[in-house]
Amino acid sequence: MNLTGFDHRRSRFAAVFAMAAALIAQARGGIAETDYIPMGAAVMQIMNKQAGKTYSVLAPVGEKVKFGKVDIVVRKCLGVDEFRPEDYYAFVQVSKGDAGIFSGWMDRNEPGKNPLTDPDYDLWLVRCEQTEASAE
Repeated sequence: MNLTGFDHRRSRFAAVFAMAAALIAQARGGIAETDYIPMGAAVMQIMNKQAGKTYSVLAPVGEKVKFGKVDIVVRKCLGVDEFRPEDYYAFVQVSKGDAGIFSGWMDRNEPGKNPLTDPDYDLWLVRCEQTEASAE
């Protein structure tokens, strides 16, 4: 058996498979994992239900941001590219005092799919932004 020919067929199969997977993802409107761009901060919208007001908060990735009774930490904020500004995803952890009240992914396209809903606050992702540190 010619191992060189076998290796060539296997690498050719892998290339064809990768191309087919990319075409299927494109047809479905999906995005490959490697297309995500890590961003440096998330812009979150917070509604204070008691005051009846909505606020925008910039939360740098990895830093704790305090807003009223909650602490917000954005662990990851991902965008796709500047031509698809609606595609943003963030992994967010929210705590109130010592209790964690939310930990999960938020999708800018579907804010109702996985938002924080609390008796005092609602929180959702507006967008991710590049910062000087994340652009380097």
